[in-house]
Amino acid sequence: MLLRTLVLAAGAALLTSASVNAADMAYNPGYCGVMVRSPLLDQPIATMRQAVDERYERSVQVAEMTPTIYNTSPRFVWASEAKVACGMAIGFFGSGEVNEEMVSKCDCFYGRMVAYTGSLK
Repeated sequence: MLLRTLVLAAGAALLTSASVNAADMAYNPGYCGVMVRSPLLDQPIATMRQAVDERYERSVQVAEMTPTIYNTSPRFVWASEAKVACGMAIGFFGSGEVNEEMVSKCDCFYGRMVAYTGSLK
């Protein structure tokens, strides 16, 4: 019984620490908070769409690189978050809509990824 309690407590601690370290905006309000508006939104739609497409392509490349996958920095997390947010923004563009939240998340998560990418080509 004691062993089961210890295992459950360890599992709960692991889940808690994993969620705090994730690129979750609720836990990282200084990074990519919901109220942060991307300057991309002030660009003409064609320019904005091209920038989001480029961010998506680069985040996919970075997320799939071996040095990213096996890196201990949050590079993989931010690359994955950028890939998802940019992909969702692209999906909204396809239906003729600009989703300001997704464009802003895409831009911010991409910026965080670049900050951890350094000289990675």
